[in-house]
Amino acid sequence: MKVAAVILNYNSANDTKKCIEYLLQQDYCQFEIVVVANQSEVTDYEKLSKYISNMKDKEKLHLIRSKNNGGFSAGNNIGLRYAKKINAKWSWVINPDVEIRDKKYLSKMMNFIADKKNVAVAASNVFLPDGQRQNPMVEPGYLSELLWPLEIIKRKIGKNLSYLAEDRTGYCDKVSGCCFFINNDFLTKINYLDEKVFLYCEEPILASTVKKYGYKEIYYKDITAYHMHIDNEKGNKKKRLKNFRKSRRYYWKNYSDYKGIKLKLLLLSDKIFCFIKCRGE
Repeated sequence: MKVAAVILNYNSANDTKKCIEYLLQQDYCQFEIVVVANQSEVTDYEKLSKYISNMKDKEKLHLIRSKNNGGFSAGNNIGLRYAKKINAKWSWVINPDVEIRDKKYLSKMMNFIADKKNVAVAASNVFLPDGQRQNPMVEPGYLSELLWPLEIIKRKIGKNLSYLAEDRTGYCDKVSGCCFFINNDFLTKINYLDEKVFLYCEEPILASTVKKYGYKEIYYKDITAYHMHIDNEKGNKKKRLKNFRKSRRYYWKNYSDYKGIKLKLLLLSDKIFCFIKCRGE
């Protein structure tokens, strides 16, 4: 099965180059890399262009420049549509700051997926720099979102890992968006990722869509990707939190099972949360 890795670059040429170097060490033959420069600065784009043009394996690499930055889903969709054009069966969405250190990672993942029926999304284990895993994930319960002050207390005392499911190979609710595989026929069927969120909550939106169309997500615990994400280097926290809450509200209204009074209470609780936590932005 042909696989296309899609890397969304936004002024992160150094990370993207490092990610590419890891990917090119994979022992899987039917494999190409699509880099989308998502409204990156001219110097950043030129750095990537020069790097790719000098690559020994440059026929496996494709660089696409997007003049508009529509966010995570919109940017990845550019690469995902290109992956379909080059006849890839699966796309591998991977953040620039993810390191794939196992040279057999892709072969193992494709062997794992090969005999699975009705699987639209698949992912491996993912570790953060502090050793915390990111997969598999579960959606928070209604009460935990409604009663957010209790979740803040849990987080402060180090007991808020409610987003993680049991670490076992098998079907799961959802997986992290930093490194996952998605079937290109399924993408065509759903008309690609929902572009109405700029950033955040792409995972529950995709998970809900997978279920709606009768497909499944699956997790493979025995191989690992390393997400070198450092939270305090990702910009203004209040601005990011505000964007997250906006995306979360969109998910509740359009993809969750919350209706009527339950949804109204949740939106009211969120309004209070944003008034307290997001002021100043």
